[in-house]
Amino acid sequence: IIEVSFAVPDIDAFELDLGQEKFSLTAAFDRALATGLFGSRSPLVASVVAESTSTGRIRSELIRIVESRANARTLDIDTARRLFDSGIRHRDLTAVLRDAVDASTPTVAADLFRRVNSIEPLGVADTLLYAQVSARSGDLDTACRLADSVIAEPDLDNARLAAAVRIRAASSAACGQLRAAADLYTWLGPGRTETESPFAAITFLGIGNVDDANAALAGHTGSPSSSTVGAATLANGLMQSVTGSAPSALNTMSRALSLPGGSGTSEFQPDSAPALVALALLHNGAHERAAAVVAAAIAADDASSHTWARLHLLDAWIAMTRGHDTAVEDLPEEVVRGPLRERDALFLHAMIVGLARRSGDLAQLRRAWSGAAGTLSSCSVDLFNLLPIGELWLAAVRLDEAEQVEHLVDDARTLLRALGEPPLWSSPLHWYGVQASILSQ
Repeated sequence: IIEVSFAVPDIDAFELDLGQEKFSLTAAFDRALATGLFGSRSPLVASVVAESTSTGRIRSELIRIVESRANARTLDIDTARRLFDSGIRHRDLTAVLRDAVDASTPTVAADLFRRVNSIEPLGVADTLLYAQVSARSGDLDTACRLADSVIAEPDLDNARLAAAVRIRAASSAACGQLRAAADLYTWLGPGRTETESPFAAITFLGIGNVDDANAALAGHTGSPSSSTVGAATLANGLMQSVTGSAPSALNTMSRALSLPGGSGTSEFQPDSAPALVALALLHNGAHERAAAVVAAAIAADDASSHTWARLHLLDAWIAMTRGHDTAVEDLPEEVVRGPLRERDALFLHAMIVGLARRSGDLAQLRRAWSGAAGTLSSCSVDLFNLLPIGELWLAAVRLDEAEQVEHLVDDARTLLRALGEPPLWSSPLHWYGVQASILSQ
């Protein structure tokens, strides 16, 4: 009875079927309860009971309880988890575990899907959702493996294929490889992106490919939803930031955030909408507005989200530009200690380097530069990391290490030329160039 209660703490005597008469069973139940050990998770109690109890007997009793409660619709999520942790792999557990996914955080949802998948194979729709919550909880390896399995499915419809590509592409973007993400959308083609086309357009613009971005936006199909309308508005605003006026672009991008679902936190994307809007505002010198966007996004976020570190790093970056020399120290400890994906690590190390340069302490700057070496060696330039590239450029010039970043600066200039030198995105890099020239003299 005690062994069964480890998995089912609220067990009732009449749920047990241990081959005894009900009277003697109830008496035994009462005696077990009186010991004070009923439902105990003491390792000592568990080991003693395990040595004196038939595993097969306990397992069969637990399975019978699963079936009984499932039929009576009284099997709850906590009990289902305990039964799973006790080694029970019964199909009646899957419905309870799966039903709890939608109301769970990404981390919990990913764990629930892991449990379900160990009992029975997931369908394509649930595999996609498992990939998405895994990515949103930071487990990109699992997310990519699952997305790849969906992409490999024969006769897959375009909507699910495009969703799998988005997850794969967004994972590449988080790893600082936006060109690899764009390659995936090139393979997919504009005819198959459907409702995912805004994410393709954002990715193409991020590497300086305006033509493919336009083709993606022109191929936008599928029924509108709150998330897709917000993403389309954001993508159109980003296109305006390259081809039109900065005020108009910033207005459109900001409006994307005001739409229901416009922040895009429910889907794993190449970058979060608040981050892109904040970056555009920062490039335009609108630091107050950028701070407000990031603050609102942080207030609606939580530490289990894939956007949490990114938003806090942008918040710290804004603080650095305002002259706060403790911007990195004020970051949540989890962000500083990591682990961070390459895109976030680039911003963190560039900030550490930038603050060290501003302090005027050459020894501190050398230490910061040394700490950024690993991130710098794997860095790939895109439209959304020009600010950290600029900070690293100035530090390199100050330390007579300019050759270490020349290729990145050249790539950044090539990217901006491919976009037609849009003022909104070009101005900060030009200003970094002016400062670099002054420092080199």
